[in-house]
Amino acid sequence: MARHYQRRADEGFRSRIAIPPPPFQFSWTDPLLACGSCFAQDVCGSLQSAGLPVTRNPLGTVYHPLPLAAQLARWQQGKPFQREDLVDCDRGWASLEAHGHFAGREQDAVLQSLNAAVEEGHRAWHEARALVLALGSAWAWLDRSSGLATANCHRLPGSRFERRLVSVDELVAGLGQALEEFLTASPQRLVLLTVSPVRHLRDDAHENTLSKSALHLAVAELCRGHERIHYFPAWELMMDELRDYRYYGDDLAHPSPMAIEYISHRFAEVWLSPETRAMMDELNAVRTALEHRPSEPGSVVYARFLLHQRERLDQISRTWPGVHLHAFHQRLQTLEQLHFPEILAPDHPEADPS
Repeated sequence: MARHYQRRADEGFRSRIAIPPPPFQFSWTDPLLACGSCFAQDVCGSLQSAGLPVTRNPLGTVYHPLPLAAQLARWQQGKPFQREDLVDCDRGWASLEAHGHFAGREQDAVLQSLNAAVEEGHRAWHEARALVLALGSAWAWLDRSSGLATANCHRLPGSRFERRLVSVDELVAGLGQALEEFLTASPQRLVLLTVSPVRHLRDDAHENTLSKSALHLAVAELCRGHERIHYFPAWELMMDELRDYRYYGDDLAHPSPMAIEYISHRFAEVWLSPETRAMMDELNAVRTALEHRPSEPGSVVYARFLLHQRERLDQISRTWPGVHLHAFHQRLQTLEQLHFPEILAPDHPEADPS
C-alpha cells in the first residue's frame, strides 16, 4: 500500500494528457485568426498580449459552428452588412450574425461598426497563417424566417427561433466548407480546432453532454478529412488534468484564470517554437515589471527603472524582428506621462508626434 501511494504521489494524482507533436510550430511573425467561444478569446488573448500577431473574434463571441462558418465566409469575401441584415431589438438595431456589443439605436452607426469588424476580419482571414477555432455548443437557435443558425438572438421573442441540436453531419458539412476555403487559399495554412471546456449548464447537464459529444465527433471527422486540420485537447486538459472545481470560476462552468493560464501554457509549449516561447518569457517579464506599483513614483530611481524597461523592449525588438510591441510601448509611455510629464513635452525627442 505504501509503495502504491508513493507511486501515485510521484505522478501528482492527476492524468497527464499527451499532446502529439505538431507538424509545424508557429513563430512570433505568423498571424493567427482566433474565433469561436470566449475560450478562444481567453487563450489566444494570452498569446496576443505576449506580442504575437493574433486577431480575435472580430464580430464577437460565437458558440455554434454554423454561424461561425458564416462569419468566415463573410470575411473571406469582405461582404459588408446592409440595412436589411439588421433586426430591431430591445437594444436598438443589431445583427443576428454578431455579438450584442455591436447593437445601437442608430442604424448607420451600427452598420459602420459592423463593417469595420468585417474589414478587420477580411484582412485577418487573408493574412492568417492559421485559423484557431474554439467550438462551444452544437445547440443552435435557428431563425424561422431564414432557417439560418444565429450567433446571437438579442433577446428577441423565443417564438422567432427554433432550438435544435445540429447533427454531426450538418456540423461537418457547414464548417468543413469554410475550412476548405481557408486552406485552399495557401498550402502553408493550417486549421487548429478545439472544443471549449466551458460547460453550458443553463438548461440541462445532459444536453451539454450531447452537445459536446456532437462537437467532438464533428471535429474528429474534420481532422480525418484533411491533413492540415488538427485538434488541440483543451477539453481533455480541463476535464482530466484539471479535474477539480478549484479550477473553475464562481459560476462553476467557466475555467478560472489559473486554468486558462495552464491551458495556454500547454498550447504554447506544443504549438509555439522555442524561440517564440523565449520571446514570450522576456515580454512577460517586462509586463510584470510595468505592472509593478512603484514605491517611489517620480523619483530618479523609478525613472531609471522605466528607462531600463525601454532598453529591454529595444533589445527584444532587435532579437526578434517584427515582434508586436505597440501595447508595451503604449503602457510604458503612459507611465512616463503619468510620473514624468516633462520628458514627453512636444519638443522632446521621445514625444509621440500623433
